[in-house]
Amino acid sequence: EDQNHKYHGHFLEYFKKIDMAIGEINNNLKNGDALIMLSDHGFERLDKDVYINCALRQQGFLNFKSNSELSLDNLDNSTKAFSLDPARIYINLKGKYPKAGVKPEDRDKVANDLVSFFDSLTVDGKKVIKKIYKKEEIYSGPCLDKAPDLILMGNKNFNLKSSLNFSGLTSKGPFTGKHTYEDAFLFINNSSLANNLPQEPDVFCLADLFSPSSVVKS
Repeated sequence: EDQNHKYHGHFLEYFKKIDMAIGEINNNLKNGDALIMLSDHGFERLDKDVYINCALRQQGFLNFKSNSELSLDNLDNSTKAFSLDPARIYINLKGKYPKAGVKPEDRDKVANDLVSFFDSLTVDGKKVIKKIYKKEEIYSGPCLDKAPDLILMGNKNFNLKSSLNFSGLTSKGPFTGKHTYEDAFLFINNSSLANNLPQEPDVFCLADLFSPSSVVKS
């Protein structure tokens, strides 16, 4: 992005070499070969890291035993939720976690309170969270109970982190970029393979695409 950066030209040359390598691979394809390129994320500029567990502590959702180390081993039973990287929120449910204080019948209320809080979280007047997913919106199957209760997606230029030992809500570390989701891509130059995919494929579709039963052998 920064045309005046001392490495700007070097990176453009690097990307040109990648393009040339892809072109060389493409030019050597034989009939029946497929060129598949994909990424599981894109990139954008990073302005600030935002520490989710700090936000939970400030709002009273996360508490530690007095005069104890800030670790999951030392949660106070008044803790309602905690976060694991990158921004997975777990409700501290009785019967599921040790030292948990949230009764099963209170789970939905706590989840809704968390959604309301994170939906209103701002830094420097900017909304931090772009999207909040409940686990049922993303995960399925027999291990659904082990999935995080909420998954947070950061807004543009905010990177979400779950360190327990960072005291402030935000910081600016050495990194200048962060992952994005909307500009992940999938390119397939073989129509017979591509036609087997839905309009909006997911990772499970790709796994099926490359399963032994889907591979055409000569």
